[in-house]
Amino acid sequence: MNGPRLIVSGPVNIRMGPDMARQQVDDLAAKGVKWTGEIGLTPEPGPTDQEIEGLKAAVDEAAKKGITVQVHAVSTPAMVAAVDAGVRRLVHLPNKDWVTRSAAQKLASTNTIILRTIGFGAPVVIPPGGAPIPAFFPGLPPPGGAGIPQSFPADDKPRFRSGGPWPDSIVGANVDDQGKPTGTEAGYTIVNARTIRDQGVLLGYCTDTEYEARAALEHELKSYNVVFSMADMVKIMGSNTAAYLNMSDQLGTLEPGKLADIILQDGNPLEGYWNWLKVKLVVKGGRIAVDKRS
Repeated sequence: MNGPRLIVSGPVNIRMGPDMARQQVDDLAAKGVKWTGEIGLTPEPGPTDQEIEGLKAAVDEAAKKGITVQVHAVSTPAMVAAVDAGVRRLVHLPNKDWVTRSAAQKLASTNTIILRTIGFGAPVVIPPGGAPIPAFFPGLPPPGGAGIPQSFPADDKPRFRSGGPWPDSIVGANVDDQGKPTGTEAGYTIVNARTIRDQGVLLGYCTDTEYEARAALEHELKSYNVVFSMADMVKIMGSNTAAYLNMSDQLGTLEPGKLADIILQDGNPLEGYWNWLKVKLVVKGGRIAVDKRS
């Protein structure tokens, strides 16, 4: 199959107690799986004692079996609790509050790496005359349920990544004193990314959007562009993400002995993120996988 490399992960449920968490880690190891999936922690007011007990057990067992634990922490209390429990790989930036410098410094001092989905709260807007994009993958039901459109129409209206109206459709939305979604996730993630980076933390790239992959990439890059230079973004997409994957010896930079995964763009990548979307050639492992050169 001519496709991307797959790094397989598996579920660990820390809410079922430490013994079950250890058993599920052991089950992953028996299957040759080296990563847990995203282990979610309660963001507000923060993780429960039960969650932390299960997480510590999972981290301890994973260290014995050579498995990397990933945690989904979208608030500063959840993020700090994960690091205190021994987690060194975090998925997604906090979108519930502002990350303090001291919290970011804790990540840096423990060599914790965090991935982004920096555009989680930012709306998707297609102006009139633009090309509609699929709101979710073909064959899958709409993630937002009934009433979600099949595509993002070119109607100049802000939409959440599910295709529903923004900010009302944001999953787990931040709300005001009247219970109405505010859309503040967009501000939190972008500013927190810069705060964390400025304290010396490695940030890598990820996305978990449901819609068409190229459009999702463009949406993420637009959000990066608010607070990072193109040179920063190259590191985020390359060497930083390779470090997160424990694959710095194989990926992330162009060097002899690495996997020779290369893309050629029709434009200078340091000029602007828009040139990153003009990919003409994809080389995987030294072999051409996609060739759009005329």
